Amino acid sequence: MAAEYTTETRTEEHSKLTAKICDKCGGRYAPNDDSPFALNLVHNFGVFFGYGSEFDNAVWSFDLCEPCLLDFVATFRQAPTGFAGEDFEEWAQARRTNTEIGGE
Repeated sequence: MAAEYTTETRTEEHSKLTAKICDKCGGRYAPNDDSPFALNLVHNFGVFFGYGSEFDNAVWSFDLCEPCLLDFVATFRQAPTGFAGEDFEEWAQARRTNTEIGGE
C-alpha cells in the first residue's frame, strides 16, 4: 500500500494564565523566582442562590487570596469542614486581633 505525505506548518495561539487578582483586596498574584506557586494562593469560589433568595437562582463566582480568605473565615462561629491543626476559636480570635491591629 502506497501513501503520500505532505508537510504542513501551523501557527496556533494559546492563552496562558499569568496572574490572578483577588476580588476583595485587588492583590495581584503572579509566579516569579521568589514565588513560583503564587497562582496557588488565590482561590475561586462559586455560590448558587436557590429559589426564593434575594438573588433567586443567580450564580456568583469570585476569587479570594489566602489572606482575605483567612480574614473571612476568622469571622465564622464554627470551623469550616477540613480545618485542621489548631483550635479554631483560638486561631480565629488571634487572626481577628492581628488584623485589627494592622497585621496581615
